[in-house]
Amino acid sequence: MGEGEDNAEEPQIISITMPPPFHHHDKKQAALHVLRRGRRRRREEEEKEEEEEDHDDVKKEEEEEEEREEVERKIEALKKIVPGGESVEGVEKLFDETAGYILSLRCQLNTLRALAAFFHNNLHQNTN
Repeated sequence: MGEGEDNAEEPQIISITMPPPFHHHDKKQAALHVLRRGRRRRREEEEKEEEEEDHDDVKKEEEEEEEREEVERKIEALKKIVPGGESVEGVEKLFDETAGYILSLRCQLNTLRALAAFFHNNLHQNTN
């Protein structure tokens, strides 16, 4: 083609839209967002754990209170069973009195068994 020809095609202009440049500032903001989100999640998890611990602590305290009340009921019942137990001051003294009472009952039981065996044997000897 020659110099004077008008058939030369004009170059086409293509329009390409480029995304806005990702500046260093944007990277920093994105990283901060990720860090904040991570901190927020950790904080939420910690708060949840603390709430669960608080709930567990309250539950333990309630259970301990119920146990104390049960022990107190049993001590009051023991005071009513042991002779003189209602006038005894202090749990240690009440336990000592209870131990003495149990030994006394055991001795009485052994005595009654011996008497029952004695009379049983005498009854059989007299009938023969």
